[in-house]
Amino acid sequence: MTAHAGLRSAWVRGRRVSCTAAFRLLTGIAAFAAAWPANAEIGAAVSVFSDSRFRGISVSGGDPVATLDLSFDDPSGAYFAATGTAGLISREVKPVSVELNAGFAREVRPDLTFDVGLAHSSYERYPVTGQGSSYTEVYAGLTHKTLTARVHLSPHYLATGRWTTYGELDHSLSLTRNLSLNSHVGLLLPVRTRAADDIRSRVDWRIGLDRQVGRFALHAAFTGARGVRHYDSRGAKTDSALVIGASLIL
Repeated sequence: MTAHAGLRSAWVRGRRVSCTAAFRLLTGIAAFAAAWPANAEIGAAVSVFSDSRFRGISVSGGDPVATLDLSFDDPSGAYFAATGTAGLISREVKPVSVELNAGFAREVRPDLTFDVGLAHSSYERYPVTGQGSSYTEVYAGLTHKTLTARVHLSPHYLATGRWTTYGELDHSLSLTRNLSLNSHVGLLLPVRTRAADDIRSRVDWRIGLDRQVGRFALHAAFTGARGVRHYDSRGAKTDSALVIGASLIL
């Protein structure tokens, strides 16, 4: 919910990549997809949601958003994904966020897959600071059948010099042929913070239903977060909320 080589130096320095520049990058990625190797799997979808949430916290101020998702999976195990989000902010369409990640997945045995990767997300107007922010993470995870566990490490989590770890569990359960139940729980832990920071551990969760209808998918999820004074003091929406949406697979 990360091309990639062009942003590598910015990620290493921990600097923010603006949403405007990243949206132009997404356009270039879409054009590049036509030249992608024929044996690679290419995916694209457009979606609308009543809110955009990052680890239980609204990044669109509770306003509706539209997203474009692009994904590339190579038979070698390499993968790439990009998501651009724009929102109806104060009755104007404005960029909200861009999320980019790239990694490599390898099957350890028929029912167990290991993956490792790098992710970068940039927010135009993140509620915590009231201005643009970004973070970069390295991650590693294991997927056993329908259960995925990952650990993330960030050296600049939405602010320079703030180190955090984030652990998460995701599960998906097929209820019927076209209906699935998905759940998520995550724990954010500060590792090293700045003197001015007021941040503590935070738990976030999500439980939702996805309904497939041909090339369309309908979504409904209950999500929220608890435990960080830093977010609450900046007026970010951390209350639990029902987020609904719909997607069209291109």
